Amino acid sequence: MQAEKRWPNLYQFLGGYVHQNWDDFYSSPEEAIDHAISEFTSEMLSAVILEWSAWKQGIAKKTDPRKSLNDGFGVNVFFRFPNDARKFMKMIDEKLDVATTPPNQRDGISK
Repeated sequence: MQAEKRWPNLYQFLGGYVHQNWDDFYSSPEEAIDHAISEFTSEMLSAVILEWSAWKQGIAKKTDPRKSLNDGFGVNVFFRFPNDARKFMKMIDEKLDVATTPPNQRDGISK
């Protein structure tokens, strides 16, 4: 798979923070994703979300996502089972959703 060419923003988002040395910098993959979100501009996050959605629809929903995450994007998290990778994906979904929701609209509260 040519993840770097097909999804360059997503490749940077995942591979740049959950790489082989992520545990030297972060206590968990979740913390690495939080840090990535904090460093990306809203425009960059929008691009990541578009590529993330395309990747999930084209690859991850149809197959075991571990190979694509680990080999394609360079995510260095051991997923013993496909469901472990899907839980990781769900965590990213939730974090990207919160990161791009205006604070006054979170938790269903509109101010």
